[in-house]
Amino acid sequence: MCSKKTIPAGFSIIEVIIALAIFAMAGIAVWTLAANSLKTARLGRQELVAANLAQEGIEIVRSMRDSNWLRTAAGSRDNDNGANCAPSPPQSWRDRLCDGDYRAQYDNPNLLAPGSNPALEIDGNRFYQYSSGIDTPFRRRIRISTPPPPNDSISFRVESIVTWCSSGLASCPGNEREVVAEDVLWNWFGTTP
Repeated sequence: MCSKKTIPAGFSIIEVIIALAIFAMAGIAVWTLAANSLKTARLGRQELVAANLAQEGIEIVRSMRDSNWLRTAAGSRDNDNGANCAPSPPQSWRDRLCDGDYRAQYDNPNLLAPGSNPALEIDGNRFYQYSSGIDTPFRRRIRISTPPPPNDSISFRVESIVTWCSSGLASCPGNEREVVAEDVLWNWFGTTP
């Protein structure tokens, strides 16, 4: 008897196309997951930086209040500059801390006029400031306000507002992200001259 040889069947073109489609869908899903993970990580980093910049703004104002106390306790008012903003009677613990909007820089003992509220820059030491460095998307505004009586002479409210464009652009009206830190600072030393 004559034996008939059978040729092993290969994959048909349809089977190959289906296999490629499955691999392509799996690849697209992995790529989308990776892209979304990177975007989420970038946004998380920006929110962390913004929260720390907002807290730094509060700490700068707190440091100014504390410096006012130390100058007053030492009997010195040489850095007053006549900018005592407290309600009557004047109180030196509020020197240079008038109600309004400002900018703050970590190495400046005074609050800065808000101006156009330029972007913070990051210098070679990784400090955020306005005077030199590489532009960042972050802008910080400090708002000081006096509460209503009876606490108007013994406290003031500080808000530190940091805004930025998550896309990294200099401006993105309507799509800015914002972090706000606020605190009420008290004159817990009591009445000062």
